[in-house]
Amino acid sequence: MTKADRKNPRYRRSLELFERAQSVIPGGIYGHVTPALLEPGDSPYYASRAEGCRYWDVDGNEYLDFLCGYGPVVLGHANPEVDEAAERVRRDGQCFNHPTSLMVELAERLVACIDFA
Repeated sequence: MTKADRKNPRYRRSLELFERAQSVIPGGIYGHVTPALLEPGDSPYYASRAEGCRYWDVDGNEYLDFLCGYGPVVLGHANPEVDEAAERVRRDGQCFNHPTSLMVELAERLVACIDFA
């Protein structure tokens, strides 16, 4: 969010969250490219929900997600088939200290699809 946006009431809730975050998170946001470091006075927009190729911030502003969630959301946010498959797998466990058969199955599928793999 630019300095000009900070005065725009369309971004009021994002600005409030950023001000709160600055008191408990270094720089007010995680990551290596924070708006506060790049341009003093800038702040992030805070997302609230997403569906398909669009997402909305806490102020209700709509955006197109051209970055696909930084890569893994190639089928769009809240895709029913992906969500159902993820939930089915999640029921078996959320984070193991050992590999699972899914790792082997995924690797086999990728090698079969990628000629040089």
